[in-house]
Amino acid sequence: MIYLFQIHCQLAEARKQFLTSNRYPQWYIDLIDAKATSNDEADPANMRIKGRKVFYIKKRREHSSRAEAFIRLLDLKREEEPALNGKRVREHIRLVPDGEQKFSDFAAIPSHLPIDYSDPNFYNSLQPRMRDWIAIQKISFLPDVSESFGNHPDEKLSDSAFMEKYASGVLSQYRMDDLSGFEEEWLDDDDDEMYEEDGEYEEDASMTTNRVALIAHLSADDINDQHVAH
Repeated sequence: MIYLFQIHCQLAEARKQFLTSNRYPQWYIDLIDAKATSNDEADPANMRIKGRKVFYIKKRREHSSRAEAFIRLLDLKREEEPALNGKRVREHIRLVPDGEQKFSDFAAIPSHLPIDYSDPNFYNSLQPRMRDWIAIQKISFLPDVSESFGNHPDEKLSDSAFMEKYASGVLSQYRMDDLSGFEEEWLDDDDDEMYEEDGEYEEDASMTTNRVALIAHLSADDINDQHVAH
């Protein structure tokens, strides 16, 4: 059995590899984190499209609308390359359901991601120390996310130039006036523990490093059908 966190690591690594190999900016890569993925739900009728099993994406509570749109577009672009090269796409198909989208079962949220990853209303509802922990004062999305991965000239900007051009209008949506003076390390940011708390991960921590190293060599077809990441 391949454990859930390692599946998330595989998906995050595939996304990072696509961004890196296509020379997208660091501010895109900063958004990718295995802990920012969700558990998806298999189609109850076991539907397949061209032999690939269909799973429905669950929404993470902290995701901004821009983060949702960015990830969906990123995965769409990732699938285009092997199709054009005549290669088989081995990942399951992930779809946003037509009806109500369920929330992810994972309550724990990732830390130190660009602030526009988080929905402003969700972020502003948190206590100061939590707000300080989950986000860095950096942005990663174009004003129109749908223009991502389309040779937009601003995707060539450095981190500092991108921040100078767009940060003020985005940062003003987030409350940050009370975030000074907190200790850097105040929560246990252990990957395994995140999944233990959610009742999904039971592997001995000593095995984690070796299994994560091996995951890149495993086919997505070998993944437990009831637990995939998005």
